[in-house]
Amino acid sequence: MLDSQDLKSISEIIDKSIEKNNAKLTGDFDGKLKALSADIDDKFEKNNAKLTGDLTDKLTTSITDSVITAVGEMLEQNILPRLGGLEVRMDKIETRLDKSEGDIAKLPTKEYLDNKLADVASDTVNMLEKRQDAGRAKDRQFKETTVGIFKASNIGAPEQISALEQAIS
Repeated sequence: MLDSQDLKSISEIIDKSIEKNNAKLTGDFDGKLKALSADIDDKFEKNNAKLTGDLTDKLTTSITDSVITAVGEMLEQNILPRLGGLEVRMDKIETRLDKSEGDIAKLPTKEYLDNKLADVASDTVNMLEKRQDAGRAKDRQFKETTVGIFKASNIGAPEQISALEQAIS
């Protein structure tokens, strides 16, 4: 493929060749040769301009077609298979996300958990209060029974038993 630099080089080579031929053919035909040379130069310039334009157009078209073909092949061989693989992976991820969203939707909300925790704490406090009340009742009953035994058995002075009864109340 020739570019404009190559065409200029060719043009220069041809010009030098024509000048060499002119130098050899000087003599009797000098006038005719100059006229012929001028005619050749004009025709060459016209043809060269036309050829340069035609070659440039053909080269541009050829290079463009080659680049488009190469890019298309690269896309088909390298990029499209990877994109297909990414599409499969994205489908799998989407499926997993859909499942996860469903699982997350089944989880209890913070409000629900807060309410349950408050209920459990309340139940625990109530149960502890009942046990404590039951323990106090048993303790009081034990103390009253003990003071009753002290009274019935005449153990201790009446002031001491009276002090114990007051401490129980």
